[in-house]
Amino acid sequence: MIPPNLQAARLRQAARTRYYGSYIWALNMKPTTKSPFIMSVSQGLDLYFRPDLVAAQPVDSLATIVLHEVYHLILRHFQRGEGKELEPWRLAVDMEVNSRLRREGYSLPTVQGCAPVTATAYGFPENMTAEEYYRLLTFMAETPDDPNGGFGGGGDSGEGDGEDFGKSGGDKGSSEGGEGSGDDEGSGAGDEDSDGEDSDGDSGDGSGDEDSDSDSGGGQGPDDSDESSGNAPGDGPDDGDGKPNDGIRNGHAGSPQDFSGSCADGVRKPWEGEGVGRGREQIIHQKCLQDIASSPGVAPGDLVKMAQDFLSNKTPWPQMLRSILRNIIATRPGDDMTTYSRLSRRGGAVKHRLPGRVTPELNIAVILDSSGSMSEDMTDLALGEVDAVAKGMGYPVRVVTGDTEAHWNKRVTRARQVKVIGGGGTNMGRLIEELDKGGGLSVIIVLTDCETPWCDRPRTPVIVVPISAHGYSRKRIPEWARVIDTREDR
Repeated sequence: MIPPNLQAARLRQAARTRYYGSYIWALNMKPTTKSPFIMSVSQGLDLYFRPDLVAAQPVDSLATIVLHEVYHLILRHFQRGEGKELEPWRLAVDMEVNSRLRREGYSLPTVQGCAPVTATAYGFPENMTAEEYYRLLTFMAETPDDPNGGFGGGGDSGEGDGEDFGKSGGDKGSSEGGEGSGDDEGSGAGDEDSDGEDSDGDSGDGSGDEDSDSDSGGGQGPDDSDESSGNAPGDGPDDGDGKPNDGIRNGHAGSPQDFSGSCADGVRKPWEGEGVGRGREQIIHQKCLQDIASSPGVAPGDLVKMAQDFLSNKTPWPQMLRSILRNIIATRPGDDMTTYSRLSRRGGAVKHRLPGRVTPELNIAVILDSSGSMSEDMTDLALGEVDAVAKGMGYPVRVVTGDTEAHWNKRVTRARQVKVIGGGGTNMGRLIEELDKGGGLSVIIVLTDCETPWCDRPRTPVIVVPISAHGYSRKRIPEWARVIDTREDR
């Protein structure tokens, strides 16, 4: 059962940021006791929450944490972090998200005494990208002589040894304490005898945890439960407000091995299930970007530009199809061509016959491979292309789903109208032949994994769109077919 305050938090955040609604409402909330975090989200859009920790939080704080998670998905942190070291990357993405939240006027929640992970707490400027924070953090780790070296020593003091992520001196006694950094409560380190007091007698935010790192669930501060610092879980030094830190990181009761949901770093956690398929998540991502792009002046300006740039890189189906087919006869009113068969209405004003402007109306058939070799993710990606074709053309297109024979054949305006029926062998060549015999088609688009026999060259132009998570071989596609690669990971 979802706690009422968490339900209210989702509703409140969806009302505040309607342009993120595609993601906010797509999150499948699941209670768990296996996760060490108050909240974490998987790449499959499952939001795992700890009921005991959620119950203690006000609605506004939970709403901010939900938005924190959504930003990891929108900003594709799980893709951008490929090839990077996990520990500094997890810190970097939380710094980017929390800088954004502060800039947008949100108050960062403190969960069980743990302050948020912020750039200023580590002595960095705000409003930088995760990649820029990552470079600063890795540079800090490589300069042990730097008085701010090490990932745990945010703020003005604290000599981390720079060898391990989050080690700020508490593990080896290399620092006597760290100062907090203003409102962000810097994560200064203290040794095991300091009881969390910094050099000025004020409570620090945490001790030097050898494996301290950030996670995606609200971006809270470093852990103090590392055994190497002499503190057993639940017996750590004060977190700055007199409360003992019982292993809570980023608002989560943390273990040093598992710091975040996979939406932040791309690493699947032990408590995470399958969730939705990759293709479905990409469709939701595209819908969210469309909502952002259509909300200038309301959504954050940099995200509006990012969304517009991303969407402009999508396959321009209308322009592409019209450029392939120059011998189209059927037309409709538009702006792409001039013709005297449809005169301009302005001709009467000048007493001359002026040509009208028309747009070719293509008779398109889309074949969607529904054979057993097409996984659910691949089918979702194919349906996304069906949506792009239908919406781009602005009128219904014929969609055929089949494997060795056609099982479903109708005109649609949206992918959700398509029924995917099949699951047997594969023979796209036979389906192409059947459509080609009927005549009258402008183009046939085939969405397939290319594991299929083909027919001889048909009369109708054919475009093959490979749908595969592992790439494809051009040798498997006939030379007479035009190949369009529409993979999103460009």
